[in-house]
Amino acid sequence: MRSCAPWVVWMRNDVNLSFNTLNDLKYKKIGLVRGYSYTPEFWDFVKKNSRVDVVADDTTNFRKLNAGRIDFAVAELGNGLFIVRSMKLKTIIPVKHSPIKEDGLYIIFNNSRVEKAFVDRFSAELKKLKQDPYYTVLRKEYFQEPEYE
Repeated sequence: MRSCAPWVVWMRNDVNLSFNTLNDLKYKKIGLVRGYSYTPEFWDFVKKNSRVDVVADDTTNFRKLNAGRIDFAVAELGNGLFIVRSMKLKTIIPVKHSPIKEDGLYIIFNNSRVEKAFVDRFSAELKKLKQDPYYTVLRKEYFQEPEYE
């Protein structure tokens, strides 16, 4: 089962910055996470044109962004929304119109521990769940963008 996971730039909505293209990252401090797979084009651009601040996890980047210690952060949209919501960061927003990249989200099973019949049954049930209105409720509860003041 595959879903799309956009990786987007995050910023504070109470500062005079904007993001539309990579050029908007020039001379800015960008928060990235060690070990994440950014595109080669993105890495090349920010290494040459920006100040890169690499940390161990997204939560650290959102704390730094909230404190004004970095200008932008890059994170997967769903995970970022969850973090922003759980940390109650009212001024941190995603820039969804210009994703850095889009990846698939996959559920991975170990084929030496999980039988194919289980995986097939799981996939069928997940497909049914996505047709149920309750799925929309769950998505809104966990991944809806918070209200900004």
